[in-house]
Amino acid sequence: MKKIRLIFLFVSPLLVAACASTPSASSITAQTNESQLASNSFKPEAGMAGLYIYEEGSLIRADNSHRVSLDGQALGMVSSSSFVYSVLTPGQHTISCETSQVTITAQAGQNYFVRQKTKLDPSGQILSTTLSIVSSSVAIPMIKELQTEE
Repeated sequence: MKKIRLIFLFVSPLLVAACASTPSASSITAQTNESQLASNSFKPEAGMAGLYIYEEGSLIRADNSHRVSLDGQALGMVSSSSFVYSVLTPGQHTISCETSQVTITAQAGQNYFVRQKTKLDPSGQILSTTLSIVSSSVAIPMIKELQTEE
């Protein structure tokens, strides 16, 4: 038991540092002012596509952050009541988290919406996380609500 505590003491700071180096979901991934405006207006930059990854609020547990990746590169952390926006080049892209992935073929001028859903056990422990592509009619009202909470 003493060894486990000792290992935990050495490993914990490394895990915290790894999480700290990943952008948070509350800071929208936007390289330019134009892409920031695009995320708020749901109009992608000219010649590009928009990607929104979001998770609806949860009353059970609010600290269920998950790292999401785009084409194998860390994109940010998505947690309850948050979203990440990214500009995409046209073509095939893979969005993934720890236990799920989806693939889209982006077309210029289009937005793509991915909902992250976390399944919890009765005590609030995370069982799994799934990603699914959803329609704009489902996603946009939720993302607008999340934008007003920031």
